[in-house]
Amino acid sequence: MKKAFTLIELLVVIAIIAILAAILFPVFAQAKMMAKGAAAISNVNQIGHAGLLYSSDSDDANVLNGNTDSDAPFKLKGITPYKSWGYLLQPYAKNGAIFQDPLTQTEKATPELNETLTPEYKTQFGYAFTIHSPAIFYPQTGRYVYTSHSNAALAAPADTVMYVEKKAREGNPDWYWEQSAIWGANVVNPPGCQNTYVATNTLPMSLCMPVNFWGSDAPSYAGQTFENGATTGGVAIRRAGRTIVTWADGHTSAVPIGRLAAGTNWTPKTPAAKVKVIDKSAYVWDAE
Repeated sequence: MKKAFTLIELLVVIAIIAILAAILFPVFAQAKMMAKGAAAISNVNQIGHAGLLYSSDSDDANVLNGNTDSDAPFKLKGITPYKSWGYLLQPYAKNGAIFQDPLTQTEKATPELNETLTPEYKTQFGYAFTIHSPAIFYPQTGRYVYTSHSNAALAAPADTVMYVEKKAREGNPDWYWEQSAIWGANVVNPPGCQNTYVATNTLPMSLCMPVNFWGSDAPSYAGQTFENGATTGGVAIRRAGRTIVTWADGHTSAVPIGRLAAGTNWTPKTPAAKVKVIDKSAYVWDAE
């Protein structure tokens, strides 16, 4: 006669399985997050290399934050042609998916921006444009126009931010300055931006993006979290409390947000109007 499991034995086995699952599921989730973090590092590293290739083909000039070439595949509000820095790097990147951060939700296409263009226009890695492609005012035309600076002019390229994880929009509308086509979907601000027009204490001087300041009162949309760039100029802190940066010399690292605020008095509790550069030798957002 075959012996069957008793109810108690079955319950014991189920309990053991449940305990093992409770132990292993967080481990699996952590492993998945680590894999996404590694993919995020790879993506921004590839963007950095694409930028260096672009520069080598452009007489050492860094990629423009954007331009208004008439053949642009997208128009701001259907009027102003606009090529984002991500679009300009596409021939070197070869893969639009690298402009999206695996640690957050992929940006969705909209009626104005199709699925092919979305990753490189709504990038989830931001360009430190105030250093490398500043918006300069030209009195002759009354307009701000992006210019391009060379990494050769940087005093410390290994300690100068180039590309960094940035906020995901999660359905929130982007902001752009129509006059100069600064679109908030693909840039980050340095600590020390005090107003709409000038990035204070940075070289070169540049128009900043006025919705993404560093400071306790600086969220760019309601409900934005600290991890998603609410008080850090749009810089996201998604990788185990760190943000992933490609520096101007091409190397990539994951650093605590304090590393990017070095040389300033910024803290999560400091109001934006009071954030200032206090040690330019430690500041990582300028050419010096």
